[in-house]
Amino acid sequence: MKRYIFACILGFGAFLVRAQETEHKGFDVVVFNETHINTDQLEFSPAFFEDGILFISSRENVYKFVDRRLNKSTMGIFRSSRDSEGVLGEPVFFSDRINTRYHEGPLCLDVAGSDMFFTRNNYVNGKLGKSADGWVNLRVLKASRQGDQWGDVRDLPFNSNDFNTCHPSISPEGDRLYFASDREGGLGGLDIYYVEKTGDDYGDPVNLGPGVNSSGDETFPFIHADGTLFFSSNGLGGVGGLDLFYTRMTPEGGWKPALNLGAPFNSEKDDFGFILDLETKNGYFSSDRPGGKGQDDIYRFYVREGLNKLLADKDLADARKPGTFRVFVADNNTGSEIGGALVSFLDLEDMNLSNVLSLTDENGNLIRIRVEDPESNELILRVDMAETDIKGFTDAEGMFETELPGSTFVVSVHNEGYLPRQVVIEKDPSLEEILVLLEPLGDLVPFSGVVLDPRFNTPMAGAKVTIRDKETGEVLTTVYTDRNGQFQYYLPKDKDFIVDIEKDNFKSSREVSTRNLEEGAEIAMAFDITDPKGRNPFASGNIISSDNSERSRMPPFPISPPGRREDLPRQVRV
Repeated sequence: MKRYIFACILGFGAFLVRAQETEHKGFDVVVFNETHINTDQLEFSPAFFEDGILFISSRENVYKFVDRRLNKSTMGIFRSSRDSEGVLGEPVFFSDRINTRYHEGPLCLDVAGSDMFFTRNNYVNGKLGKSADGWVNLRVLKASRQGDQWGDVRDLPFNSNDFNTCHPSISPEGDRLYFASDREGGLGGLDIYYVEKTGDDYGDPVNLGPGVNSSGDETFPFIHADGTLFFSSNGLGGVGGLDLFYTRMTPEGGWKPALNLGAPFNSEKDDFGFILDLETKNGYFSSDRPGGKGQDDIYRFYVREGLNKLLADKDLADARKPGTFRVFVADNNTGSEIGGALVSFLDLEDMNLSNVLSLTDENGNLIRIRVEDPESNELILRVDMAETDIKGFTDAEGMFETELPGSTFVVSVHNEGYLPRQVVIEKDPSLEEILVLLEPLGDLVPFSGVVLDPRFNTPMAGAKVTIRDKETGEVLTTVYTDRNGQFQYYLPKDKDFIVDIEKDNFKSSREVSTRNLEEGAEIAMAFDITDPKGRNPFASGNIISSDNSERSRMPPFPISPPGRREDLPRQVRV
């Protein structure tokens, strides 16, 4: 019985030669655009069903109900069956007992094909539920098959009006249901959770933890029969947008650090909604990569020797094994090596919000940063840069060598007379060295700051600081605060800048100017970073797209709080 839901696409290999478009070929993987079912609208999140697939689309549905914010039909569930040669046919609107005039979204079925778990706006038993701030969020519902029809739609106990629960995936054994949610207690925006399932009883949601979840969004989980969990993330690094990752459980019941699935599955755009057959040779995923028919398209893929063989070469136990890592430092203008440059490493994964190291004096008492008055950002107290576990100086050949554990690091390089540089080193077992080129300092204004946690007025480590030109929007640099919450840089004179700061759910944006400064002046500022969830009623359940396109991925239904419709984002992503 376990083979049922996965066996439905085993005929792919026989018709690969018929494909008219080849998106990518390499690493024994062939990817095709499903041109028979894709349109200029949204098609995404396929799920295996009988002799074909179910998927989500914003193509016009029978209810002709338009999401006024997106100016598109609400998303519904469609079905496409394959012919004798394995080609998907014209999609049809799926069960009118499941689809409604509201958004329906990503779904899964159990191995028997008798139970369906699916995403819908908070519309249950003919009643529309709203959060405290007026949003109709997402829920995971269950439907049962009754002959040739679907019905008995039931709410699940781990849903809530006040946060999103979406993108279900049921284990082949039927004893564990995975999903994405932005409920309180998570590590970022949307995190991946699971609940234990026994019959119609469900346990408490369990967060998969920092090896899988990040300060960004983790979404669209798919649990395979061999125990591999595939999902998408925009917070774990990668090629661009949402990337596909995978992980497996440890013998102790935890989760191994997630690894990027790589090309051709990932592109510079969003890649998500991945599913894989039992033999790991055939599957589907969604992407808005260049060359598609619409905004989001469904792609199918064929792995000649099986995806499990490709993944076997990667060590899932450690995203990076401890090993020798070298940093070479040189002058960007002359190319000459720079000896004596200070190289230090900041472990970003150790800098999550729960274990920020605040400043203490020699007696262990907490040091708080004060400003002269609430209207000023000038620091009264200037503190030394924090000590780090890994640091040292480059040798005469401009090289510093050390051993790094399995983590994501920021490499900071400082040398007198040069602009400081920071480089993010993502988890990559194959990366052994980097070259950092330093620019001569020139006539610039020293700029330093400290980012403060507003709850305790204490420094916040590992915050991302982006400095951009106010007039042109050009990004000058992106740096991260150290363990004391501090950062340093140099700014051109007589210009205005925007400083954007973010860490987990905290964000801030301030202006800095280098106009009309006295000779030899320095700028030192304190930045209070704020939590948008506590101050912005539109933040819950609404994740703004990074590309500002017209596309949406299962947004909460657009019911706006009274009198604030003009503040609604043009595009949301859940």
